[in-house]
Amino acid sequence: MTWKNRYSTSLLCLCLAGAQLCGCSKSEPEEAHGTLALADGGVACSLTEHVVSRSVSVADFTVGIVDAAGQTVRSFTWSERPASLELAADNYRFVAASPGEEPAVAWDAPYYYGEKSFEILPLQQTELGTVTCTLHGVKVTVSYSSELLALVSGAYRTTVTLGDASAVFADGDGRAAYLRADASSLKVRFEGTVEGEPLVTERSWSDAAGGDWWQINFGLVPSTAASAGRAGVEAKAEIKVRDYEN
Repeated sequence: MTWKNRYSTSLLCLCLAGAQLCGCSKSEPEEAHGTLALADGGVACSLTEHVVSRSVSVADFTVGIVDAAGQTVRSFTWSERPASLELAADNYRFVAASPGEEPAVAWDAPYYYGEKSFEILPLQQTELGTVTCTLHGVKVTVSYSSELLALVSGAYRTTVTLGDASAVFADGDGRAAYLRADASSLKVRFEGTVEGEPLVTERSWSDAAGGDWWQINFGLVPSTAASAGRAGVEAKAEIKVRDYEN
């Protein structure tokens, strides 16, 4: 082989290598993509399984498009959503939630969450439809019977604990506390002065779950100390699941 042939062969190899470095390598074909239509879909907050709340604005809800590997490939607020998205053919989840991270405890501020699975097919448009968001944490309210309050003097309080989160209801606080559902064990503790004597009573339940509304009520019950003339205090809970006003 002459030097000219060797030079030509070397030059050809360099050109082929350069073509690969310059982006001439095989890329994903356009037919491997599809479209997700968002213009006609919606995000709604439900107070029950089928009743949509009219009092919750979803404009600032955060939206994430999560692929099959669990990676968020797109994110935006609902009010700034595009009319459509081009996505690689794959299975995805559309995740919508209240703005920001869900706090461990919030007062009168429910955190909503919802998601919906969908599939993108090559060269096809997928209609998302409506994504329903529901209460993600546990709602708790505390009340007291009038008979009990007639015997209470001075300050009193109830502490509600779910996992590592606690909410303190002081002196008949009527607000709703929203606790992140990191655990299922719900504990309540009442502290106050009843009939002139300090009293502490506790109770716990093991089946709290996100979406529940726990209505805790303290009232009087017959006490083992009845012979001493002292009333007993007991906590009762009424649980409503996805059936509440926020």
